[in-house]
Amino acid sequence: MTKNSQWQAEQNQFDNCTKNSKKRMHIIAADHDAKLQAQSTDNVILTFYDFFHPKYISYTSKYSEWMLAKAAYKASTRAAENLWQELRSDKIENWDIRIQVIYRKDSPEYLALLPNGRGPFQTSAYELRISAVETLIGSIGDNATLVELKADVEEFYAKLVAARNNQQGKEGLVDNLSQQLEQERVACAQAMYYTLGGLMQKYYQNTELISGFYDMDNIRQTGKDEEEPAEPNILSIEPLETKEAGITFDDTTRFMFTNTGTVPITIFTGGSTPEAPESPFILEAGEETEKLASELGEAENRYLYLMNNNPDLTAGIEILLV
Repeated sequence: MTKNSQWQAEQNQFDNCTKNSKKRMHIIAADHDAKLQAQSTDNVILTFYDFFHPKYISYTSKYSEWMLAKAAYKASTRAAENLWQELRSDKIENWDIRIQVIYRKDSPEYLALLPNGRGPFQTSAYELRISAVETLIGSIGDNATLVELKADVEEFYAKLVAARNNQQGKEGLVDNLSQQLEQERVACAQAMYYTLGGLMQKYYQNTELISGFYDMDNIRQTGKDEEEPAEPNILSIEPLETKEAGITFDDTTRFMFTNTGTVPITIFTGGSTPEAPESPFILEAGEETEKLASELGEAENRYLYLMNNNPDLTAGIEILLV
């Protein structure tokens, strides 16, 4: 018998229905685990539960890690895109004007700095735009009349490189975790196939009881589900402002914070009136980290505060609940 005409009993329906949906495996595995546990006072069912539960925990742990990485990649992409937008509009316009104050647009000096005008900074591939900024720094060299401009370009170049590296690093992590999660998905599907065989033996005279251990509605589906991470909360904090984030949480909530601005942000939980603890957590500019709510203040605190101590610059942050 060819592979395409497999006997139905040889087909692992749990694998088949989840090949295109890690989310569906997450749902049906959780359902199966809970139903086995609910009847684990039966020693035979307990044996099945003991076999399946570690596979379920391994899958759900990797699934959460994968989803978190996807959210981080999405946030890093947004942060990078904000910089690309700033480069193609405000930054290159400002640099160009400052150069023209000193050198006429058709002068050899101007052309040595911006031979192709603003174009390379606005429409080329990301790596080429970074290269254009780097080239501008080299072209300015030790020109004494452009010292301040060079410092501005160098500062922005560092941000571009950091943002691009962060984005690409997150993308690589997502790809790597996706491969690991696929291995866990297959293992989980095989474990459910194993428990199905055991349940068929136990209930061979009452086969109608078997389906009660599985989420049949989801198992019957085979389409692809889009698995998008939750949208982050995007907030800005004005100079010298302390802002309440407006996020509902408890002491077990895990936050992922991404500082998308250029100034540090002090983060802490509290009561209805913000009172920073003696040693609050400080998220540096460009930094990304995870924190449990219990690490940011007392367990009973239900308000999340963001403090910008800079007197001149607005702070930016993305907050994701994971």
